[in-house]
Amino acid sequence: MKIVLHTFGTNQNFYLQSTFLILNWLQYRNEIDSINVITDQPAYYQRLEKYINIIEIDESTINHWKGEYGFVFRVKLKALELVITQNSNKHPILYLDTDTFIYQGFNELKNSLFTGKGIMHINEGKLSECPNRSGSRMWKRIKNQTFGGNTITENDCMWNAGVIGIPANKCNETIDTAIKMCDEMCNMIPVNFLIEQFCVSVTLQRKVEMQAASGWIGHYWGNRDSWNNLISAFFTESYMKNCSIEDDMERVTNFNFEQIPIVIIPRNTEVKLHKLVNKYFKPRVYINLQQKGYRQKGQ
Repeated sequence: MKIVLHTFGTNQNFYLQSTFLILNWLQYRNEIDSINVITDQPAYYQRLEKYINIIEIDESTINHWKGEYGFVFRVKLKALELVITQNSNKHPILYLDTDTFIYQGFNELKNSLFTGKGIMHINEGKLSECPNRSGSRMWKRIKNQTFGGNTITENDCMWNAGVIGIPANKCNETIDTAIKMCDEMCNMIPVNFLIEQFCVSVTLQRKVEMQAASGWIGHYWGNRDSWNNLISAFFTESYMKNCSIEDDMERVTNFNFEQIPIVIIPRNTEVKLHKLVNKYFKPRVYINLQQKGYRQKGQ
């Protein structure tokens, strides 16, 4: 089984998240084939290079991977394609978003992939019954249409793509079809973040039996700020105590993953009030060092 993740850009949180994720999975390093990190910032992973395969890409490649419509989530599919092409259908592939972690069930997860099941994080339900505006609009635009050879039906489900597991013998045809679907859909409807996820969902559903990974892997997309703070504190302590990579692996192995929620769904009224307050009540004064007219107390 090959683990795949990708990072690019300047957002430090992605590199902290991914490093924490790698440390989390290294407890199984003797039972997986490799951990592959596709990134335009390889320097961030120098401390881990003994344990992982760093695949460097540049800005030009990233822009090319975004495709004709500049779709940022297409980069995930192309990163998967890169590893799958090198893999030659020899090993199952497990893609992970950086804001995930495994907390139990490694053997069950591995067995599911090796017995031919497709894995995604969780089944979010039929797109035809999606309650939110983005999903319902997308359904109205693509229902009964064909993309990449797959005709969209009312029974097609949207699975969360924070985790994508593909059995070895289905890797090439799955990623080829998913990319083709994605490109054809972007050509037909306004580009939105759901396209990549739905294309992978439909492709896997049509080829293999599906298995949810949510019982094994946590995905903290719904409480990312709190988890970023927690992970930053983890690495601050690591730096202050001069921990080695091996020390940090042990610390992650003993980490309490239940200390904060992985998802917090705020009330709509709360969200609207925060936006309103931020819009009309901005900070009154900004003070930078050496700003004209600024004097420290006593000057």
